[in-house]
Amino acid sequence: IQNRRERDFLPFVTQMLERRSLGERLQIELIRAGLKIRPSEYLGLIVLSTVVLGLSGFLLPGYRFAVPVFAVLGFCWPQVMVKSLIGGRMRRFDNQLPDSLTLIASSLRSGYSFLRAIQVVGHEMPDPISEEFRRAVAESNLGVPTEQALLRMVERMPSYDLDLAVTAVNIQLQVGGNLAQILDTIATTIRERVRNQREIAALTAEGKLSGWV
Repeated sequence: IQNRRERDFLPFVTQMLERRSLGERLQIELIRAGLKIRPSEYLGLIVLSTVVLGLSGFLLPGYRFAVPVFAVLGFCWPQVMVKSLIGGRMRRFDNQLPDSLTLIASSLRSGYSFLRAIQVVGHEMPDPISEEFRRAVAESNLGVPTEQALLRMVERMPSYDLDLAVTAVNIQLQVGGNLAQILDTIATTIRERVRNQREIAALTAEGKLSGWV
């Protein structure tokens, strides 16, 4: 909603993207990267980077053949940066998820509703996980069912651990049960798996280095 209120610098591109699924896919990628720009502005940045770096090749006397190379670099650079931001944000999200599940379980035991419990995560935890939970709460307040809002969060943040937690939550919201205990179990499982992965990485680091050498 806030993005729609901001001025659109490329409205014709936005209208073109709205007629195709490309705009929705780009918007999800930008959300995953934590960038608050429109898909049209992202495409405009790619075009600008391609043109600027391509023209910069003319500044190299005797190296005009490098113009296409610079243009390709300009085309790829914004996309590589977005992929890098997505990877970093996903890692931070996965690292914060066990603590967030524990906080939700504690809030449920304190008598909070599930929606209020995830709202606590949105206020207490740092970004990026707080931003995603706040977005889910905002969608629920706008009339989106809680189960659907959680599934949309999984679509924005395709994390295996989050998918597991959301599946368990949606089942428990429908059939009932001790949701706090289930979330504690999932959080413990995630922590143990992450610990095992780190131990494996530490034990195989020397072998990997030898292999590269």
